Amino acid sequence: EPIADCFAICAQENNAILSIADGVNWGYKARLAARCAIHGAMGCLNQQLFEKKLNTTKDIFERINAAIDAAQQLILDNEGSLTTLTISIICPSNRRWIVCSAIIGDSNAFVYSRKQKSVYELTQGSRDLNNERDMRSPGGALGMTMNEKGDLSNLTYSLMEIEQGDFVFLTTDGISDNCDPCVSGSAASIKTPLLVRKSSNSISEVPPMLMTAYERHSHSLRRMYLTIADNEEQLNALDVCNRLLQYVIRLTDEQRHTIEQGVRENEGVQGLARNQFEIEMRNKVGKIPGKLDHASIVVYQVR
Repeated sequence: EPIADCFAICAQENNAILSIADGVNWGYKARLAARCAIHGAMGCLNQQLFEKKLNTTKDIFERINAAIDAAQQLILDNEGSLTTLTISIICPSNRRWIVCSAIIGDSNAFVYSRKQKSVYELTQGSRDLNNERDMRSPGGALGMTMNEKGDLSNLTYSLMEIEQGDFVFLTTDGISDNCDPCVSGSAASIKTPLLVRKSSNSISEVPPMLMTAYERHSHSLRRMYLTIADNEEQLNALDVCNRLLQYVIRLTDEQRHTIEQGVRENEGVQGLARNQFEIEMRNKVGKIPGKLDHASIVVYQVR
């Protein structure tokens, strides 16, 4: 506590609005920022999207841009700190379906296509896939920054044609980062040998595969697909949520158990002993696969 993830979905007969926010760092101000972002954005979209007929995707993106401004203003009015924000709007267009998205930060949006048997990222343009990403930094954020409009350095818009039966889903990094093979422990970054000199005793512990940043991205999408893949059985939005969440829960279970056991065994420890315990715990947990973080997902099936 406090949980700084927040999301919303508004589904109507032939369209849907999805949004998700992840308060940056930790604390009540981060949670407030995330909640303000969702409340401000959804309020603006529900008002502007349906006041008159929209004829082009440009009209939709103009509404998304207005929603981002509304989110930023509400955060400032309520003195929240920083948050990511991702918005996706699914709607029909000339007997087709399209999804228009915008991202600030690292809460990513995806499409699971049963027909193509793949997961595609809608927000991959928000970062350089050929360079290692610092998972400690969201890359951009709304809220209290040096600029009154927020840190829009990775603000990215995307448009994709999708099909009936596809699933559009938005996640916080507590889910998407755990699909990274270097986080899950099945691979290591190809840059690691250049940055870290390993002792002879630890060479045998190095994962069998070394991956570039782009390979990590591709394998992350593949991991998502394998986690969701339904083997032709009936699948709904709740199933997609459950499968991805259960994957993260299983992956991070050892970390969670280690921390809980350590806290119980060192209850009441104070001062230098407490500091030493925390250092040892960080080192111990850092060697276990997975990333402990709040994990949220919102899913919509195109119908």
